[in-house]
Amino acid sequence: MRLRLLATALLFVIALVLAGCARDPLMQFARTPVLSIARWTFVPPAGTPYEVTLPAHLDLPDRDTQYALRATVPLPQELRNRPLTLAFVRLPARAWLHVQGRPVFAIDQDDVTSQYRVSGPQRWAIPAELTRGSTLDLELVAQHRFTMSGWIDVVPRLSASHHGDPVFRGIHAFNEITAIFGIALMLASALSYLIIFLLDRSRQAHAWFVLEAIGGIAFPAFATGITQPIFGTADTIVMGLQLVLGSIAAVAFVHAYFGLQFPAKKLLAVWAVLAIVALATAGPYSTRWFAPVVALIVAASAQYQIYLCWKLLRQQPRPRNVLLVTLAWPIAGILGTVEIAWWLGLGAPFQGFQGGSAAIAIVAYLRIAALSREHVRSLRKTDHLNEELAARVQLLEEKNLEVGRLNEELRHQIAARSAQLADALARIGARHSGVVILDIGNTVAGRYRVVRPIASGGMGSVYEVERMTDGAPFALKVLHGRNEPLALARFAREAQIAAQIHHENVVSIVDMDVDAEGYVFLVMELVRGVSLAELRDRFGDLSFCVPVLRQIAEGLAAIHELGIVHRDLKPANVLIVDPDGRPSVKITDFGVAMLDHRDEGAPLEDRVLSSGEQPTREERGLAAPKDGSFAPTDEDVTAVDKPGERTETEAFPMLARSGPAKSGRPSPPATPSVRPAPTPSVRAAPTPSVRPAPTPRPSGRPPASSTPLTRTGVVVGTPLYMAPELLGGARNAKPAADVFGLGVVAFLLLTREHPFPERRTKADDVREAPRVASKRPDLPDTIAYAVDAALALDPGQRPTAEAFAAAFASVSYERERAVG
Repeated sequence: MRLRLLATALLFVIALVLAGCARDPLMQFARTPVLSIARWTFVPPAGTPYEVTLPAHLDLPDRDTQYALRATVPLPQELRNRPLTLAFVRLPARAWLHVQGRPVFAIDQDDVTSQYRVSGPQRWAIPAELTRGSTLDLELVAQHRFTMSGWIDVVPRLSASHHGDPVFRGIHAFNEITAIFGIALMLASALSYLIIFLLDRSRQAHAWFVLEAIGGIAFPAFATGITQPIFGTADTIVMGLQLVLGSIAAVAFVHAYFGLQFPAKKLLAVWAVLAIVALATAGPYSTRWFAPVVALIVAASAQYQIYLCWKLLRQQPRPRNVLLVTLAWPIAGILGTVEIAWWLGLGAPFQGFQGGSAAIAIVAYLRIAALSREHVRSLRKTDHLNEELAARVQLLEEKNLEVGRLNEELRHQIAARSAQLADALARIGARHSGVVILDIGNTVAGRYRVVRPIASGGMGSVYEVERMTDGAPFALKVLHGRNEPLALARFAREAQIAAQIHHENVVSIVDMDVDAEGYVFLVMELVRGVSLAELRDRFGDLSFCVPVLRQIAEGLAAIHELGIVHRDLKPANVLIVDPDGRPSVKITDFGVAMLDHRDEGAPLEDRVLSSGEQPTREERGLAAPKDGSFAPTDEDVTAVDKPGERTETEAFPMLARSGPAKSGRPSPPATPSVRPAPTPSVRAAPTPSVRPAPTPRPSGRPPASSTPLTRTGVVVGTPLYMAPELLGGARNAKPAADVFGLGVVAFLLLTREHPFPERRTKADDVREAPRVASKRPDLPDTIAYAVDAALALDPGQRPTAEAFAAAFASVSYERERAVG
């Protein structure tokens, strides 16, 4: 960007030098005698002549008339007997010069009898025969035909040259070149924006710039005199109205470009009223009141855009092209200060330098630069998408080959499954009744080779294995202890449920089978990462928490779409890959998940063991009757005795660490105690009721098993993360219950505090969670609202997981986000 600005400035300088040298290259570098003539005698149309010192605004009536300026100039020796040039950089009145009583040739005037004003400079060539004396008698006769024709704001310069002194030529070249540049650049940029708008009518900012260009091009066209033959004496009014329109359109362009609200229609209505009044009073002398109004409106527009620039620069992330778009007119306003001062009647400083045309050229250039940056950005994005598409095509080809291998394996499995089923049923429990220990290099079912142990607990172990057909890495999970029907059924259900989910934020299941040794194993995606529970030092870091929570919600939405309720969402069941870079989430452990297919009249059946951070009596497998008392059920299941040991849902984190094998959590797991089944309770076990067939499931969801895998009266999940309705039984397990758990996880991650630190055993124990904003006031409103809504006690008030993910996706804290 800086190089482009520097190149443009260099082109301007080169153009000025070439223009100044082209007509008189030798005099450019030689000392040119120059005499400024400031003292004149003003001869008004009526009245007594009096002396004036230029620059001056002559007292003339608002009607067409004629006046004269006379001066007797002492000629220094270096100006005698030489051809001279008298030059005005700016003289709006059409004028004639008499020297020694004789008219002289006007260099810049051709046939201008129909013109009421002169747009550029005026020069007269004085022959050498008139400069032989010691003095020079000058008389300038001028026509007064509009307001500014009596404003002589530049001191004329008498020089021994053919076309004016170097200062005059430099200023004249700058004014002329910038006017041409302004017209050309504004036309080119307006045409580009117009074509884009016609191709895509939704780009309102481009339409506003076309109006801005129509207004902006008026000044350089006025400065060159192009508008005078078209509009006659009304060209000043037309130019002013166009500038006002351009100023309004410029502000509207900035608002539309950055998506800000703007009362464009009201301002256009004000402009229409101004146009009606101006055109109704149009005339060469109406500029006395109209010119200051236009100058003030243009200045106010530039000031307002400076305010917009300051406002947008404070936004995070900073909008793209904010400096290019908002500073165009403020920069133009600085250069146009000379013109604004002249139109306000404050004179013309800098010897007639006109910055207005240069200002318009800069506006057009910055608009083209902004459009070019957008185009380059689009090209880069297109290149990136092409590269991504090529990579995906290659990935699809690789996946196609992999599908071929998988199809071959599937055909093998289908062919062998029938024969294996009978043999497997005979093997289960026949050979295996204790802890399964696999050594490195062992093969499982003839298809997987053990690479290393990953984690081990009281309920089972997880190993890293490789598929022998292609060397692909996986995680293999085996159960410990006797192959009891309930444990095997839950193990199978975990595979059944997880196998139905295909999402990047959910651990995928590959295979489940029975080994020849008689143990059941589950093969799943190998995740190289750590559990979210082990990353407590990252809690509270929005750049980590926001993308992690968004991905958890997206994975949960995919689970719910299939009619599955996880029922045990907590940090220990969320795996994080690359936590120090761009964290990627994997939801795992579907051991207590269920299919959301039960009708409201279903009996209280599917309720399973509760797992907690510090197991209490009710968390160790004891039934929770409706009266609030606790007593062992008739089929109490053994749980851990010591606080801190993992229960069933925490036994298989499926983590692959790069170091030596670890056992799930930092501290090695204690050996689970083995207790005999408790004596049956005096309370009779409830008699299973006959349940009617479930209502047909919506299309797209997998079929649900009709066999309940958990005992009546036992609560599912981890109490600290359970929705209040789950404390009343598994029949209340709906997707909203998972959203509540997600809200608890989000509250913990964002505030480093648990919303329900006290232990809860019944739905009546649940109290409303504190507002997350009370703990983290800096959270965006969308995030705070989503978390508070997820923690609502009424399931009907909670958002869906998809809506929760959308709320977090709307606010990005990722460190890689570009700033424009």
